[in-house]
Amino acid sequence: MYAHLAIIAALLTAVGSSGPAKAQTAASRNQDAAFEAARLAFETLAEADRRALQEALIWTGDYKGAVDGGYGRGTRTAMIAWARRLGLPDDGLLDTRARATLLASANGAKAAVGFAATPDPRSGASLALPLKILTRRIDTKTGSRWISADGAMAMETWLLREQDANLPALFDQLKDSNANRRVTYKVLRPDFFVVTAEMPTGDQYIRFARGIADGVPVLRGYSIAYPKNLENVAMAVANGFDPFPAPTHTLAPVPSAAPVVQAAPQPVAPATPPRVALRATAVVVQADMAVSVIGACNNPKIAGRPARLIRKDEATGLALFEARGMGGRPIASAMASGDAGAEALIVFENVGGGGAAPFVSVGRILSSPNGAAVGRLLAPLDSTAAGAPVFNRRGEWIGFVGLRTAPTRVAGVVPQTSWPLIPVQGLAALQAPAIAAAAPATGEARASELAARLGPALAPLVCD
Repeated sequence: MYAHLAIIAALLTAVGSSGPAKAQTAASRNQDAAFEAARLAFETLAEADRRALQEALIWTGDYKGAVDGGYGRGTRTAMIAWARRLGLPDDGLLDTRARATLLASANGAKAAVGFAATPDPRSGASLALPLKILTRRIDTKTGSRWISADGAMAMETWLLREQDANLPALFDQLKDSNANRRVTYKVLRPDFFVVTAEMPTGDQYIRFARGIADGVPVLRGYSIAYPKNLENVAMAVANGFDPFPAPTHTLAPVPSAAPVVQAAPQPVAPATPPRVALRATAVVVQADMAVSVIGACNNPKIAGRPARLIRKDEATGLALFEARGMGGRPIASAMASGDAGAEALIVFENVGGGGAAPFVSVGRILSSPNGAAVGRLLAPLDSTAAGAPVFNRRGEWIGFVGLRTAPTRVAGVVPQTSWPLIPVQGLAALQAPAIAAAAPATGEARASELAARLGPALAPLVCD
């Protein structure tokens, strides 16, 4: 297991869906009603209590998602599984006594492995580690290394200057399988990536994030290798990792230059400007005009061009912008209403933009937007997908991903989460330019074809 650190170190050295939508059955409507009832009950709890319950379900081995306080399908399934083992009602609801029992069980599991907050003095990241398992710590050139006495579990942190280590290039070095590891999940976003893999001795989890520390653009990340029987501990570590805690940590010495590629050096991307972050996906509707969904946004830019807010629906956040010279090709699409229970394809801006093929996620419509009302969408998204266009399986545009009051904080695999679904008909209230109609759908839309068609119509929206 310890060998996984050598594998990752070597890689770092190298850088420097289903059938057509069907009508919702009575049974599925009942399931959705039960889900909504449980969700509403869960959301009456304080956010700290909701997060504590999700964390507890990680320690019982029932939950493998992000500790974000949201009630998604993963949280509900975990609650039901735990309740069934204890002979409790399996309706996805936990009463006061059941919650106390669950939390006590988790506290016992944490105490058994010595799980505790462990700031990393080398990388500056905030961690939570099982200190009764990872008993030995070593300083490395770019971070810290923790190893268990038997070598079955090992963890290492990294701190790299962005001028030496480009996030997409680093992802490219880690995302592929080889003879010693089979990649099981990989996701790249503008400000982080996650890669998970299986190895002969167990599993591996890698995460790197981009940010600013002491005014310097840097990457912070970690890799952990663990045996199957410690998967819940590794998930707890993932949810306890905060790469850029406040207040900003005073950096430990950072190598002035990362090792360079000997054969084919990777291009280094420009450093990320301080205090700028991708906030949403914008859809080009006419030359120099785009729509997106935003909250508070100072000095917006679309595709790197200053954007002027023309109109905004304060109830939904749907907004129309003018951004002269932003480029792109106006979207052309047939429009339709979304059917509750049907699958949906969500298309959102890729890293770098510039007309590159965007990401496509598959979700499900929980409730259909009707008129001016906002529906709900279940999909594995993070906050950068706000404003992303949502399509049905026929490739017809049905709406936009809305804003969440508590955006998902991804610590592991991006979880299924409920999002607002703003109907595409909301464009009329903005007096947006008319959308050109696409050719009539002849069958089920392929995600790859949809991404290729929409790439030039999408652009990143950033705010100060």
